[in-house]
Amino acid sequence: MIIAGRSADISKLLSRITDDYEKEIDAIETAKKKEIHSREEAQKRFFEKMESIEAEYAKRNEELDSKKRKEIEKLLKDNDENADEITRRLATITGFEIYNE
Repeated sequence: MIIAGRSADISKLLSRITDDYEKEIDAIETAKKKEIHSREEAQKRFFEKMESIEAEYAKRNEELDSKKRKEIEKLLKDNDENADEITRRLATITGFEIYNE
């Protein structure tokens, strides 16, 4: 009876440890998926903004030189989550407004 009682306790403990482990794995996988999605969205916004800027330059018959392009790319990467800062700084760099969507 003593052995049977200890065996049930160990079985419950192992079951709980396994459940906790599986929950932790699920949480890690969910966090990883969110991180990947967030990174993909940031990259998408970056390319959309660059296309918008290039289109505006083309419309004005101007060329986006490599110095401005690098400055804009750095701005977009460094301030990805701050649309107001991007808009303000783009106006300074390019001389025209890019509106937030």
